Amino acid sequence: LEFVYGYTGKLNTCNNLFWTADGKIVYYVAAVGIVYDPETHTQQFFHGHNDDIKCMAIHPNRTIVATGQVASSLDGSYEDPFLCVWDTRDVL
Repeated sequence: LEFVYGYTGKLNTCNNLFWTADGKIVYYVAAVGIVYDPETHTQQFFHGHNDDIKCMAIHPNRTIVATGQVASSLDGSYEDPFLCVWDTRDVL
């Protein structure tokens, strides 16, 4: 993955776009958490989810993010929804 184009904020009614402490923008599209650096026009990607992310929250320190995923039915197993907590400064 090199770059994610687009943003689904119009259809998503929950908080899904935040400024980080170091001036980057964190948001999600589909199953990918994105940390965008507007100064260098680059992105880093969090790949901890295997289905659509539906919510995001940021810690008051503005570096730690929690993302929540829908219940997955892609393979017919109907896995429970889950969340990931990750650091925007050290994306997987």
